[in-house]
Amino acid sequence: TGDGFDLELTASDAGLAIDAEAVVRAALSHENPWDWPNELQKAHDETGALVTTYNNSGLGDVIRAAVEEFNANAEQPTNASIGYDATTHSFVVRSEKPGTALDPDAVIRVADEAIIALSSQAKLSEADLLQPEVTSSDQRLADAAAQANTMIMADLQLDMDGIEVGQINADLLSQWITIDENLQATLDTEKLTEWVNKLVEDCSTVGTQRTYKRPDGKECTVDGGIYGWEVDGEALQTMVREAVDNGAVETIAVPTLSEGDAYTAPGEQDWGKRYLDIDLTEQYVRLYDDEGKLVWESDCVSGEPDGEHD
Repeated sequence: TGDGFDLELTASDAGLAIDAEAVVRAALSHENPWDWPNELQKAHDETGALVTTYNNSGLGDVIRAAVEEFNANAEQPTNASIGYDATTHSFVVRSEKPGTALDPDAVIRVADEAIIALSSQAKLSEADLLQPEVTSSDQRLADAAAQANTMIMADLQLDMDGIEVGQINADLLSQWITIDENLQATLDTEKLTEWVNKLVEDCSTVGTQRTYKRPDGKECTVDGGIYGWEVDGEALQTMVREAVDNGAVETIAVPTLSEGDAYTAPGEQDWGKRYLDIDLTEQYVRLYDDEGKLVWESDCVSGEPDGEHD
């Protein structure tokens, strides 16, 4: 019994059989009958003679089967590993855990010792649990943690027209670090690419819909066209990768293929206060200056985009 495991066996359950005469003969063969006066004074350990036959009689198979059945619902041991600590913003070595699964060989060994001692009970302890294969004392874990911490040293602020649109720091970089089966830390370039693509999608405004309030108070929505900001995703990925590799701490201007007059949040006005507003619904044109004041206005006829009256 022990560690949540309980097994009761009789000799017949395990197929044990002891040849008493063979045991006695083996024990007597170790003595010197001609030196019986001295032999009487000696201690004689005949354990080997007693258990010569039982070990191969099926006991081990019965115990192993019972332990495997027990382990089917037990918690397996957990190897020591490397994890990111959001409090310290660093990778640390996390200790192993033994779980509740038993080591079949250890249980058989405990049963052997009980039989040798002619005891009817065998007590299991934590030492008889399956042990993790990788422990926190493994130098490879410490080396991998140090390697990963070097890779997350970069602290980057990404700006567009002076406005912060993204930040790459240890908390984000830790999500891109993987530890392979050889306990080597590597940067997952696919996750880096996904992040860059999301930034490109969020920050590019060419052809997107913008909703803004005109100086006279009217809510307007426009979309389409070729005007706006377009982020150069390939160049951005190269810049980010190099900065991460070098552990850089800096502000990076997001590279663009085209730019608007002013950058704001996605979906908002990405041009300055000075612009020409052509209201197709009202058929009216307004020109605003650098301070947003109306400086010229006129009726207009925009035409009908039907192929004949464009």
